Amino acid sequence: MVLGGLETTQYALEEAAQLLCDDPGLFATVKADPAQIRAFTEEAMRLRAPTQGLSTRVTTRDEIFQGFSVPAGSILHLRFGAGNVDPRQYDCPYQIDLARKSLGNHLAFSQGPRTCPGAGISRLEQVIAWERLFERLHSLEYAAGNTFEHQPGIMLGTLGLKLRFRRAG
Repeated sequence: MVLGGLETTQYALEEAAQLLCDDPGLFATVKADPAQIRAFTEEAMRLRAPTQGLSTRVTTRDEIFQGFSVPAGSILHLRFGAGNVDPRQYDCPYQIDLARKSLGNHLAFSQGPRTCPGAGISRLEQVIAWERLFERLHSLEYAAGNTFEHQPGIMLGTLGLKLRFRRAG
């Protein structure tokens, strides 16, 4: 539980930082209105879910799925993170919308019986981290030398992220 929550929160913060670097206006908007931090956190997780999928399954029969033939005995890795950018579910799915309805209704931590047991603590840790960072930072941007190489596997997180910031005040 400790390692799972640590890794999930770490990558969620890192991916959210990239979203802020990609859109300096977003940083200014959230900094100006700290009440938006929770909405920003939820939208960042929706757009860049730290866990992209978990369940591996083996098919028991031949199946056609969205026009593709999947033979019996195939190994499937379910990537539920794709549902977070489904245009049938979200208007403008690749944009951060701090006023989006049902902010927490995404699949960053899965849903139903497989919901991550650490989802609540990760959300709390992220909100607290961003509250402190927005209080203390005037700006946030990429430093030189980022390669944006992602680790392999189910987690969405870069192997390293170099940032430059200016202190507030």
